[in-house]
Amino acid sequence: MYVAGKEVKELARITFDLDKNGKPVKINLYCDFTENSLAKSIPGYYFSKLKSAWTYPFSLTTFEEIQTKFPESADEETLAIVQKIYAENEAIENLKNMEDVELKSNLSKHLANYQRVAVKLMKEIPNPLLADDMGLGKTLESICLCEELNEGASYEDLAVLVVCPNTLKWTWAAEIELWKSMAGTWKDGCVQVIDGTPKKKEKLWQNPGKYTIINYESLPTAPQVYFTDVERLNRLIESRNEKRVKAGLPPKPKSKKIWEEDVPDRVWDVLIIDEAHRIKNRKSMYTEAVNAIRAKKIVAVTGTPFMNQVDELWSILHRLDPVKYSSYWTFVDKFCQVQETPFGKKIIGAKDMEALKKELAPIMIRRMKEELIADLPDKSYQRIMVEMTPVQKRLYNEMKNNLVACYMKPIMNVKPDDLLDQIRQNRLAEKSIIQFDTDGDVLQAELFVERLKQLGEPFQMYRIEDYDLEKYKPKNEEDAEGKKTMYNCMVEILHDFRDRAERVAIIVAPSEPFKKAMDEVGNLSASTLLAQTTRLRQIAISAGLLMNDINADAPKLDTLCDILPEYLADGKKAVVMSQFATALDMLKPRLDAMGIRYVEITGSVPIPERQEIVKKFQTDDSIKLFLGTIRAAGVGLTLTRASTIFFLDREWNPALNEQAEDRLHRTGQKNNVLVVDLIAKNTVESYVWKLLRKKKDLFDEVINARKIIEVLQSTDA
Repeated sequence: MYVAGKEVKELARITFDLDKNGKPVKINLYCDFTENSLAKSIPGYYFSKLKSAWTYPFSLTTFEEIQTKFPESADEETLAIVQKIYAENEAIENLKNMEDVELKSNLSKHLANYQRVAVKLMKEIPNPLLADDMGLGKTLESICLCEELNEGASYEDLAVLVVCPNTLKWTWAAEIELWKSMAGTWKDGCVQVIDGTPKKKEKLWQNPGKYTIINYESLPTAPQVYFTDVERLNRLIESRNEKRVKAGLPPKPKSKKIWEEDVPDRVWDVLIIDEAHRIKNRKSMYTEAVNAIRAKKIVAVTGTPFMNQVDELWSILHRLDPVKYSSYWTFVDKFCQVQETPFGKKIIGAKDMEALKKELAPIMIRRMKEELIADLPDKSYQRIMVEMTPVQKRLYNEMKNNLVACYMKPIMNVKPDDLLDQIRQNRLAEKSIIQFDTDGDVLQAELFVERLKQLGEPFQMYRIEDYDLEKYKPKNEEDAEGKKTMYNCMVEILHDFRDRAERVAIIVAPSEPFKKAMDEVGNLSASTLLAQTTRLRQIAISAGLLMNDINADAPKLDTLCDILPEYLADGKKAVVMSQFATALDMLKPRLDAMGIRYVEITGSVPIPERQEIVKKFQTDDSIKLFLGTIRAAGVGLTLTRASTIFFLDREWNPALNEQAEDRLHRTGQKNNVLVVDLIAKNTVESYVWKLLRKKKDLFDEVINARKIIEVLQSTDA
């Protein structure tokens, strides 16, 4: 700026944009133009032309960084606002450190000390993130919060909406009935589960209970569900439907308003988002639907705030505070390691974890079992190695060799008459390539073309002589022999073939650039690797899982049956988990022959029947085993009557595995919990565990606020 014709440096100052409650949501930094580069070094900036100021989403870390780089930029009024926030955060921290608190509701006396503290925290935090460890009673804490709020005058007619996975709807209903009955506040019709036919759902929705429970899948597509921003949802559904139609899938129905015109827009008193990591994808229809629901208070409940990547937290935080967490990329820039690729930004890790923990501290309630329940038994682990049968080994090695081979596998040294057999033998590779050198093999290529036509096998023909090699010449690099040029052309040819529907290609090109291009382009895709590795793990249980033969040999199941009597002695019970329902189908005849009674929950068991099955296992002494698939039975169930859990195999996601373990290792468990893994010798399963451990380490570093055990890191490495 200029004063009396002289250039004078403008002193930096900051102001706040406040919300209706007087809380700062934006920081405005006014500074001299010579300090613009310094202002841009602070994450989350953008320049507001209207204000002529640098603007940032408010956070204490951002405010502190501005104060460090622009000393004395805050006036007394601004500092007073910040000091108030510091005091509020300190009060939250002090509350977290309390051993017990006093609550008003009748239900609160049935809670453990640490659970009452959690309820008090959720009441004080406007929109809390309840991220207690699995098995600590998050459902009970959430129900008690609603009972506490109902004690206040502003919540006399409390309306609670619980959004949860479809498998947990009836679990929530049972838990609400149980705890409200114990508190003496249960009334018939208190809980309404949105379930059944579309007509039935519509009637239920028009007559909600004090607690209304709906699953994620019903939110964006069920026509009987009304949100205030129906038009926005429908635009999203139309966009998704265009892709579905192109993919040959039927379109999903639009959402529509079912309330009468004289009924005001629904605003819930409390919205509970259970298993909130389900909305980790910020672009999913489930996330859009959850974001469209209006509520006075929002509680996000999850034992796994993010499953694999730190950026998955943003979607949950955006729902809790859409003003503060308005920008996904601002969050990513602050807390994620990003790599620039030809296809855009790629998140490769986490950074500045201490700042993230500090930012989450005022809203996140995160306690671990080890910290809170001294008498809760620790989990111990045991592995039993199993030898595969010769049939298993042969199938396993065949598939393993195809995995080691390329994504697009070349067929070498084959005669035209043997071509069909070679293609069949190559069936586990996604693509097959027959390559002929340009020197002398052109006529041979024509013979194969005719043979493929006779066999009716769709194929794609590539001749390098048909391409204009001039455009593939490397820039600023000499290529006297044309090898680099040929290589560039081959890379484009292989990329083109990979994107085509045909599984077979004939390529006429020099061998050396072809082989180099295959090394780069021909590797397995991640999705293929995952799918094929899953098949390897199926074979490790039994070859019958691939051949649909439940009578096939299954050494893992035989081993399990051999050791079961020891684990079931003296009235004990156990749980058996697998990814594959067919593996459990193979186990059941063996159990029947041994006279061992069991119950089972897989994806095919209707959800309303699952609680009764769990109850039978928990109370009937004659039922010795619980069989379940990890995804269907690994969430929301209480199986504390068992003290041993056997895994025939594991999911890729560590959070799902830990959830399954914690069906036993939770409040109410009186014994040490033993986790037994049956591992096929010399197979991929041990490597799967290493991959899972890497994801688990990242999770612990960010959320658990505990150092990763150095010994575990060195062992995995």
